[in-house]
Amino acid sequence: VTMERPSNEQIVKDWPWHDREAAIWKEIKPYSPEELESLMEDGRAKYQPVDFDRRQFSRNYVPVMSDRDRVATARGKPPWIRTPLTHGRQEFAVFAPRGTSGFVFEYIGRDGGEDYAGTQVLLYDDQGELVSRQVIPSDGETQRVVVNVPSPGRYQLVIHAQIYYTLQFPRTLPIAQTSLVNYSSTSPPVYFYVPRGQRYIALHERSFVEPIVLDPNGQAVPLNGQRGFIRVKVPEGMDGRTWSIRNLNSPYPMRMINLPHLLAFTPQGVLAPMEMLD
Repeated sequence: VTMERPSNEQIVKDWPWHDREAAIWKEIKPYSPEELESLMEDGRAKYQPVDFDRRQFSRNYVPVMSDRDRVATARGKPPWIRTPLTHGRQEFAVFAPRGTSGFVFEYIGRDGGEDYAGTQVLLYDDQGELVSRQVIPSDGETQRVVVNVPSPGRYQLVIHAQIYYTLQFPRTLPIAQTSLVNYSSTSPPVYFYVPRGQRYIALHERSFVEPIVLDPNGQAVPLNGQRGFIRVKVPEGMDGRTWSIRNLNSPYPMRMINLPHLLAFTPQGVLAPMEMLD
């Protein structure tokens, strides 16, 4: 369906917001209680609730794969994975494995010019306490960022930039995006875990092109024309495994509805609340 949007001039003519004495404002009457109730009844009849599993999850995020499996499944693949172009504040859940003192990633930001104060890299611990803060330049060059951690476990990584940038993470690093992100170009796959017993995957998208949901075997799941709110049935034997979605392209973010919003850039990086893996 194509809708023609009125011009700004026409909108101002019809609704002269700058003229408080305009006749239109005196002609508008508020709805009566009976009219409001009638509108509510019409809405309840037209917009039926969609059935999906309602679940609550903790933030005790842990890697889905073991240390050994992450290394084994990454063998023969590019060691770094690049994120889509983005801007502003982005947040990630990251798990520092045992035997490590931190992790590294690469930041590639557009040249911010002489007046740009730099991009902030913040790390918070599991209790929300600030662990470290770095300010890195954004000059169009690749910056290697080393993030030290006091102990293994869960952390929150926050990137705050006023320019466009991309990131590169090691393929085997357990890290997933928790903030909502807009895709200015068609997105590569992002991965998420579907727990055992999950009947449906529910998400909302406003992509310019139809997204592609892939089951654990990498096969596209038929969406049967669904757009906006999408509900995908999880076949028997496909729960308790990692799924993915790709082909997102929109200034509006995709939202997971009945799963944690933990979108990893590789199968090796997938995180999930601890209770989902029981």
